Amino acid sequence: MNKLKRHFYFAFVMAAASISAQPVFAADVPAEVAPANAGISAENILRYRQLAEKDPEQYLPQLAKLLGVQGSTYSVVGKMKEARIPYEEALSIYRQLSQKYPGHYLAELAGALINVGIPYEAEHRLQEAQAGYEEALRIYRKLALNNPEMYQVKVAIALNSLSHSYVDQNRFDDAVAASEGALTIHRQLAKSQPLLYTPYLAENLTILANVHSDAGRLKEALVFYEEAIALYRTLMKTNGNRHQMEMVWVLRSRGLLYRKQNRQKEAQFDFEEAMTILHQVAGKIPELYLAMAPTMLEFLAFQYEAQQRYQDARISFEEVVQIYRQSEQANPGSLFAQLGRSLLNLGTLYHREGRFDDAQQAYEKAIAFLRQAAKKNPETFQAYVANAMINLGMVYRQQKQVQSARLMLDEAISILKALPGKSPQHQADIDRANRVLQEL
Repeated sequence: MNKLKRHFYFAFVMAAASISAQPVFAADVPAEVAPANAGISAENILRYRQLAEKDPEQYLPQLAKLLGVQGSTYSVVGKMKEARIPYEEALSIYRQLSQKYPGHYLAELAGALINVGIPYEAEHRLQEAQAGYEEALRIYRKLALNNPEMYQVKVAIALNSLSHSYVDQNRFDDAVAASEGALTIHRQLAKSQPLLYTPYLAENLTILANVHSDAGRLKEALVFYEEAIALYRTLMKTNGNRHQMEMVWVLRSRGLLYRKQNRQKEAQFDFEEAMTILHQVAGKIPELYLAMAPTMLEFLAFQYEAQQRYQDARISFEEVVQIYRQSEQANPGSLFAQLGRSLLNLGTLYHREGRFDDAQQAYEKAIAFLRQAAKKNPETFQAYVANAMINLGMVYRQQKQVQSARLMLDEAISILKALPGKSPQHQADIDRANRVLQEL
């Protein structure tokens, strides 16, 4: 699992585990000053700031809770920079409160330390994240001495947070040890209260599997993925749609592991099941759909193409292009490479099906995006530009556009010859372009 996806998954799990403070409801304040909708709007937070200035003892804790909720709404959809700001403010408030009222607000302080660690990791502030997790672990362990039923699960969450930070530092043995410690706690809790703690156990199994996978210990990872999937299947039978996203995460992760093991058929089955679920929940958490779907869809499209299931392949490739276009519109200039490559894949499929007009349009758009990507990284993307040009030249030949084909192929050859190194693939593409030129 790459770093971006791991941070995404970690934030999602932390939200699911209710690390963040609970929402503030209108009932927490007098009716005459309660906001009409006690949500996480900027207006509502401003209102609580004003209340806290007048009566900090009563309303400052409520403001901290609300900031924690705001941070979680950003964190769970991968907006880590936006999440960090309210998380840091909530942490500052809880430190102030714990110092002013010794023995109080310690659990809230520990939760805030873990929350803010998530964006710190995403921003590569690894030592700050680790220090916060270690402080949270000390607090939870101390609280668990007097109230293990409430705080042992929090100890496990802190251990998994530490494990996550260790992975970022390539300290895989430490990461495994921390997650195994958390897993021991969750197994004990799930044994005594299965209805309450089995979801935590399944999450911990997924986290430990991810650690092993990141460390290259695929056999060990597969064992934990399989146990997690079995638990989620049971949970989904009794809890309906409640654990759908968790199931998508673990199926996707196991599918990626199967790919590493060259077990393409098993990977296909996992990705197909994951995409079936993901399509059902895409409207609820669109950011997760946009982040998770492309990798699975591209793999499925290539599988279907190899199986001569061209309609299924086309549907998958077209969905990938649609996803990247949507993401590019939200963040202009951020996905030129992804859009270019996905359009190149789609154009190749259209070409193979003899849909030359569709192939031409896809190739032309691919070239435009790949040229933009090549401005930032020419060594990587100039070859993609040339490849798309050769394909487009072949389409022009099919359409009897001889002059356009010749111009496109000549430019592709010039690009490939100018690339550094003597790549066999580059020479093969040059030979391919020359063969097409000879046929014009």
